Amino acid sequence: MEKEKLEVENDKVLAEHAFLRAQINPHFLHNTLSFLYAKSLTSCPDVADAILLLDDIMRYAMENKQDDKSGVLITREIEQIKKLIQIYQLRYAGRLFIDISIEGNLTARRIIPLVLITLVENAFKHGDLENPIHPIQIKAAAEGKVFQFVVRNRKRDGPKEISHGIGLDNLKKRLTQAYGDSFHLEIKNEEYSHEANLEIRNI
Repeated sequence: MEKEKLEVENDKVLAEHAFLRAQINPHFLHNTLSFLYAKSLTSCPDVADAILLLDDIMRYAMENKQDDKSGVLITREIEQIKKLIQIYQLRYAGRLFIDISIEGNLTARRIIPLVLITLVENAFKHGDLENPIHPIQIKAAAEGKVFQFVVRNRKRDGPKEISHGIGLDNLKKRLTQAYGDSFHLEIKNEEYSHEANLEIRNI
């Protein structure tokens, strides 16, 4: 029964991903962003830079299927996170406080795509990005056969963006399908702070 239930959930998630990917033609997106980049290059270089970074991230997302268990290099996923940070820094005129640290050798390690960037994007969506005392903290570390990724953020004051938790729910399902009992994702949602701590063994 449990096996059949997991297979049904797996089919459902794969169908959701296929449906989302089919909504927009990736060539249309790329061509449109290229057009906008060329138009804004001379008049507004910052906007042009943001468009180019966004195009790179979208190309990465389109090229790497979420259900690909062979995964991508963790270093490539971190490259996309750095591009996402650059976009947000351009958006906020460089006023963001973000600490990112890399520990251990990540060179040959692989992970299913769009996991780490989802956790970071969630922190950007709900976090206080301009707090020098409580910067967003992003840590990727490898020790032995264990990979750990931690994102901590101070919660934003005032009105909060509505969140249905769909992104994190899908993420947990994808991790379960790919790694079974070899991963642990802990979400600490406290009054003033939020932390996501992911550990994956044998990658």
